[in-house]
Amino acid sequence: MLASLAAEGLIQDSGTDHGTILLTPEGTHSAAALSELYAMLGTSIPHAPIQTPQTIAETPAFCLKVDLDLGGSSCSRTIAVAQGITFEELHEAMQAAFVWWDYHAFSFHLVRNGESITVAEEPGTDASDGTIEDASTFELDEECFAAGPIIYEYDGWKHTIELLGTDESWEGDLPCCIEGVGDAPPEDVGGPAGFQHFLAALSNPEDPNHAAMKRWGKSQGYAPFSLEAADRRMRSWPEGEEEDGDAILGSGFAAGDEGTVLNLPFLEP
Repeated sequence: MLASLAAEGLIQDSGTDHGTILLTPEGTHSAAALSELYAMLGTSIPHAPIQTPQTIAETPAFCLKVDLDLGGSSCSRTIAVAQGITFEELHEAMQAAFVWWDYHAFSFHLVRNGESITVAEEPGTDASDGTIEDASTFELDEECFAAGPIIYEYDGWKHTIELLGTDESWEGDLPCCIEGVGDAPPEDVGGPAGFQHFLAALSNPEDPNHAAMKRWGKSQGYAPFSLEAADRRMRSWPEGEEEDGDAILGSGFAAGDEGTVLNLPFLEP
């Protein structure tokens, strides 16, 4: 670069031992012309406005404790969801929290304003269940918990959803997983009895079904509970990334994560 400027007669060596470079008269004239040009351009070309970071809107949230009935062993997830979401969105949050894959029909059962209500994919009426509301439009509010927990049923599994508290100014992502205990059964394992058979085969290398159950369980995303993986899956689900099981579940599941808790004020007794 310096050699090129020197060849054009714009700069010259000062001739001192310090190696100082000086502008020639031609170089001085060119520099002044360029300075004038830049000043003119600066007044005629509009500058892009400086972008300020966007503040995440504070969202009213529910903190929910969800217990999955495994017929003896404990399995629960504590999750946070936005207030006013539809029951279809709540269903999706449940799928992500327990590593279900949304293969089967689902329903919610609750009492609201003294009326027994079932919320499902197909709205209507049923002689035994009363009103069946459309999950895509029926919204979750505090009245849904006024008479007690909500029951969520999926593929024969019963989940009890209890309202632990509310946060009127949640600043993080929703939905998310806050806490969890126990390993959720893989999809299509065959209910509590099938799950016990699956666990027995998995824990016994001598069982003739051990290798097959291990491969099948992995294909279904079965792994020891990891708070990090469950939370990542819940945050990613709304964006449609649940199709790539490995990306959401991750390969780094590790035992011993039971009971890990994020410190949140409204969970404190």
